[in-house]
Amino acid sequence: QAVALSQDATRLYAVAVYRPAFSGPDTTWLTEISLPTPVTDPVHTPNINDVCYPNPFSNSTTIKFEVNNNTTSTSIAVYNIKGQLVRHLVQSQKFSPGEQTIIWDGQDDRGRTVPAGIYFYKINSGGYCSSKKMVLIK
Repeated sequence: QAVALSQDATRLYAVAVYRPAFSGPDTTWLTEISLPTPVTDPVHTPNINDVCYPNPFSNSTTIKFEVNNNTTSTSIAVYNIKGQLVRHLVQSQKFSPGEQTIIWDGQDDRGRTVPAGIYFYKINSGGYCSSKKMVLIK
């Protein structure tokens, strides 16, 4: 499996190629995740200094971020390499200003453990969006 990731100001791209062990054609996935244009107003834009640790992880990982106001709702979701939604960690929640932590236990929305691989978490807060890669190992 080969993975390439590039990012411009408004879109996140993910490419995956699966090459069968014995025979058959390669399978290629190209996923585009559209991101909203960041808002430049500092009063309404949260200060998202987000980080995921440990990364890579085997059981769970912590997503740490900082919010500078409590007027904006925040959502955090996890996506697989194909761009498919795996789990909603936070849906339209308002946080108190300051540092926040969310733990992802490597499970999907149905409570099933997901396979090892590359995942992305995406934070939306007001007009701000941040996406970062996480690696789940078993």
